[in-house]
Amino acid sequence: MAQVLNQRDGGFRFEHVKMVRQLAPRCAEALSLAFFEDDDELNLAETIVASPAVDSLAETVLPAIPAHAEDSRAYGTAQSDKQNPYAMVGRHIGRYSVTDVLGVGGQGFVLNAHDDLIDRDVAIKMVNIDVTKHPMARDRFMHEVRTMGQINHPNTVTIYDVGEYESSLFLVMEKGEGGTAWKLIDGSERVPWPRAVQILIDACEGLDAAHRRGLIHRDIKPDNILLTADGAGKLTDFGLALAPNTEDVAGAGRIVGTPHYMSPEQCGRGDVDHRSDLYSLGGTFHHLLVSQPPYPGRPKLHDLLHAHREDPVPDPLAVDPTLPPECATIVAMAMAKNPADRYQNSMQMRQDLEWLNELGRRNV
Repeated sequence: MAQVLNQRDGGFRFEHVKMVRQLAPRCAEALSLAFFEDDDELNLAETIVASPAVDSLAETVLPAIPAHAEDSRAYGTAQSDKQNPYAMVGRHIGRYSVTDVLGVGGQGFVLNAHDDLIDRDVAIKMVNIDVTKHPMARDRFMHEVRTMGQINHPNTVTIYDVGEYESSLFLVMEKGEGGTAWKLIDGSERVPWPRAVQILIDACEGLDAAHRRGLIHRDIKPDNILLTADGAGKLTDFGLALAPNTEDVAGAGRIVGTPHYMSPEQCGRGDVDHRSDLYSLGGTFHHLLVSQPPYPGRPKLHDLLHAHREDPVPDPLAVDPTLPPECATIVAMAMAKNPADRYQNSMQMRQDLEWLNELGRRNV
């Protein structure tokens, strides 16, 4: 629906939020009745479930929703408390005390909570799909849990726990005390380029760990890089990850990912492999360097997809000529249209970033 509104009216604006909130539950219910109960029609149903997970908090799609008491009314009286994130504040989910709402997305929300047993703050991702009615949603959710659990690397987010609360699934994970790379962009005029380089080095490490296990992330973007209190970067949101020896959960020919950072292959130009993640990482680097995504000013989806497929690779120096030329070189290598012309693995990209990092240290 957001894509349809983008096609009709340009950018997605705040006045659309009420319309979407009214229509989305009705559309979801109709689709669930039509497809979730029929095992022969899994492609479309899986595509619905495979929309980007809520770790991103949908901040690139919906306006930020301030966490105060009045916001609970925006969800309407027809929704249950478990679908209203603000109604969860002050409650317990198992041993976890919910203290705040970190963000709201299309599939659910992320809560700030405290683990009363271990005495640590955590983030709880809660999916507001009733698994008693849609058991396939449980399988999709557990796919993400297992994917993240397999990696176990300092530069990927740690999973602490998983469970159900009133028929809704929840995932307890490490909280990023430093927010996300997206919040870093959103909260400052410009991220210093040495800071952007260090975040990308950390992301390369986490991505290498995933790729070594044969996993393709497919949704690398600034709000899927979590930042710790000391500023280290950790990859999160493996909800769209494609594991080895498995069929694509989105079905053949489906477009998955976040359009601002999707590789030409993800935009319908070929088979997706680990080098698609490197393209998205290059787009993320561009965004961190100049505070705008690779192809800004394209509110229509098909224009944005066409740009990734056909337009020249963006040059961050065209926005900020004071950047080291090597920044543009790394973006160009990562975002080459042909996968064969890109970095062939994240360690190659990391090596160039480390060299640039050394340059930054010498200039301090």
